[in-house]
Amino acid sequence: MVKIIRKNEVSKQKIDPLKLVDLSNYLLTIIDYQGTFVYLNDEWEKILGFKVSKLIGKKCLDYIHPEDRQKTIDLKKYYKKSKRLDHFVNRYVHKDGTISYLDWSAKKVGNMYYCTARNITQEMKHTQIEKEMQKIGKIGWWVVNVKDNSVAWSDEVFRIYGLPVTKTVPVKKAIKFYPGEAQKTISKLVEDGIKSGTPWDVELPFKSKDNQSKWVHTTGYPIYNNKGEVSELFGVFKDITQDKIKKDQLRFYLDKMIANSQLATLGEISAGIAHEINNPLAIIQGNAERILLQIERGDVSLDFIKQNAEKIIATTSRISNIVAGLKSLARFDKEPFENVRLSQIMNEVSNMMSLKIKSNQIEFRLPEISDKIQIQCRPVQIEQVIVNLIANSIDAIQNLKKKWIEVRVDVQPSNIRLSVVDSGSGVPKEIQAKILEPFFTTKQQGKGTGLGLSISRRIISEHGGVLLYDPSQKNTTFVIQLPLSRK
Repeated sequence: MVKIIRKNEVSKQKIDPLKLVDLSNYLLTIIDYQGTFVYLNDEWEKILGFKVSKLIGKKCLDYIHPEDRQKTIDLKKYYKKSKRLDHFVNRYVHKDGTISYLDWSAKKVGNMYYCTARNITQEMKHTQIEKEMQKIGKIGWWVVNVKDNSVAWSDEVFRIYGLPVTKTVPVKKAIKFYPGEAQKTISKLVEDGIKSGTPWDVELPFKSKDNQSKWVHTTGYPIYNNKGEVSELFGVFKDITQDKIKKDQLRFYLDKMIANSQLATLGEISAGIAHEINNPLAIIQGNAERILLQIERGDVSLDFIKQNAEKIIATTSRISNIVAGLKSLARFDKEPFENVRLSQIMNEVSNMMSLKIKSNQIEFRLPEISDKIQIQCRPVQIEQVIVNLIANSIDAIQNLKKKWIEVRVDVQPSNIRLSVVDSGSGVPKEIQAKILEPFFTTKQQGKGTGLGLSISRRIISEHGGVLLYDPSQKNTTFVIQLPLSRK
């Protein structure tokens, strides 16, 4: 049963407001003009480690962290202008050395300061951790106020810009740090973000206050008010300069590896190229000598001369194709993407690999490929990948009884699937996941670098396709899948 206390009964009860004060989780104190504790509630015992009775009459400065004493003393100047203080933060030190961050509100009444403080130590720790994480990750946040066209930044964004930390910065000033076209790009992104709420995620060049060239990754997202209008934009801002440098260095070394891989392939093919060229040269010489012999005898037959001349032209064309293939593979510059007939690529590959295939007594099966089938690619790089796959097949099956290599072409609506299949029984299951990784090789020491397939996979990836091993097939099958048009 609830007892109802009437108004006249309340006035008869003894009420002590200080009891309520002592129950507060806030730190409450009264300090005189000399900085001496006049009153403290019990919560102070947790902060300083002393009984309240021992603290009365002591100077508050004695318990403030040495680095924060001067700014606390300087508050006297502040009170000459204003009698109220809000959100002043300083540190107090417990008798065991533990530091507490206190957020103060205070009011001057006569010569006394009536103060409340909130212990924000955990919040400050989290803030410090966040700052350290931002500093390590070189990532910060920003918020644009659409109404006053200003932007607020985290400390890390100020650091990236090379500017001292302030509350806000005009949006126009922030945009000026982007050079040339990048400035136009970010201006348009901010404009579209405000007008239509269009988000963005871009990487742009950037120049800090001290004129350091950088790259930044910035995102932007809209915040709407209750009218459905964009009131703010917010996002993250990350310094990716070192990442860019590392990527550029990695690309340089990978391009160099591709060039070295081309050179190695060229070396393998060239090893027997003299024989490949000497044979047609002998044919040319034989046909030319027969024509001369006919002329010397005076028994000249135009049909005979025409027949032998055609053989010479055909054989010369064969040599020309071999040399053209080698010259193509020897190009180390990164050629542009172009539309190329797949049949043309396969003819180049066939010319380059024919001797090695014949010398190993391997049956080579190449389908009829329509000249209408075209792919957008760097043709030399695609030739290199196919040559590498065929060369791997030759090495893998050279000791088998049945030796054959087959190229299969399957044209699909949006891509082309080219498979290099050989008479081998497949890659062992335990190494299938590693076969395309860098430096993994199944060849004897000194015969393989383990880079051929990994470089081939990178080349195909740069063409928007995939290179994979197909374990579902009975025979060893590697598949190149490429888009018919590169977007």
